[in-house]
Amino acid sequence: MRRFVVLLLLICCLAPPAFALNAEPAPPQDPESFAFLYFGDIQVVESAEADFAAWETLARDALSRNPGIAFALQGGDIVESGIDEAQWRAFFAAADRALGELPFFPTNGNHESNFLGGKPERYLELFDLPQNGPAGFPEEFYSFDYGNAHVLVLNSWIFSGEQNLTEADFAAIDAWIADDLAAACGATWRIAVTHVPIYAVHSDLTSDKARAHWAPIFEKYGLDLCFVGHQHVYSRLKPLTDGAEDAADGVTYIMGNSGRKFYDSADESLAARTLYNAATYQLVRVDGGALTVQSFDAAGEEADFIALTPRGGKALTRGAFVAEFLPDARLLGYGDGETGLDKTITNEQTATLLWRKAGSPAAGGGEAASPWARAAWAWATAAGLFESANPKDATSRALAAYNIHLLEVTE
Repeated sequence: MRRFVVLLLLICCLAPPAFALNAEPAPPQDPESFAFLYFGDIQVVESAEADFAAWETLARDALSRNPGIAFALQGGDIVESGIDEAQWRAFFAAADRALGELPFFPTNGNHESNFLGGKPERYLELFDLPQNGPAGFPEEFYSFDYGNAHVLVLNSWIFSGEQNLTEADFAAIDAWIADDLAAACGATWRIAVTHVPIYAVHSDLTSDKARAHWAPIFEKYGLDLCFVGHQHVYSRLKPLTDGAEDAADGVTYIMGNSGRKFYDSADESLAARTLYNAATYQLVRVDGGALTVQSFDAAGEEADFIALTPRGGKALTRGAFVAEFLPDARLLGYGDGETGLDKTITNEQTATLLWRKAGSPAAGGGEAASPWARAAWAWATAAGLFESANPKDATSRALAAYNIHLLEVTE
């Protein structure tokens, strides 16, 4: 019995505890001004000792150069083998020395998921992450708010087939993502993290499936920025809508790589900037209605920079609203016969289109709206739409998507 107790104690000492970095982020002093980090794949190429030491130097330098960081995101493939306890211990030790108690929010990659059944089992045991994901996938999917930003973390490895998910499972996950982004209509910034790229720089069937499921959701609900990994280059794509460059309203995808595994080629046809053979980290600064992403290499040199404006807050034209959200709407023109497709659509105009789609139900009130829109505005507000919104303000993408989503889920 004594030998058994000693062995049990030894196993407990060797096994790493739940990750100490998963503290709740302290609220920002200014909800519209803060900064955070993104680290791409780390992995083990040479040895756990050497590779995590190199990442530790990168991460330590990132924090020393940028005081006041609120939290860090990480894009998966932390280790080479998710069942190798020695690699986890080496990573935890390096992360503890480099990041201290900085809140750390990862997603899992394929290298964390090498268990029978495709679940990242040891990863899920070791990390203490938000539990608000879809049923059956706690901590594989989660989201949180910080200041005026909403962050969504997704397990894209579900599309590999290893978990043997059904079409109903995929539909439930897609619905959870849509619900989550729609409910974040009040956030200025919407940011996602997923290991497998939505747009791959090397041919990848898992990526193709992720794109088919999630790119339309990202575009509809106003996602601004998506961090990815998996393919071991730094690649910032041009803003994209439906696979084509859309400088005015596309989603920005950034592939990071923080370790010492590198690919020496990539498809650059959609890229604005590609960097080979360099470990990088991304520094994201939020300042109200502006967000910047700087990429730095191990020497602290800036390798890339981009400034974004919020997609969700952009006002829609009448034509864009109908084309994107309500293609079967009855869009009437103005008194002069002009349809005004290029004019900004207002909340009361949006409410009127939704009211017509609902069959023009009778409703009382709505005095805040223009006379022609009062019945529609009364119906919309009674249905919980356009909460606290001014009927004559421009309709933003986020507000349009949220209200249509509310109608869809209650039909």
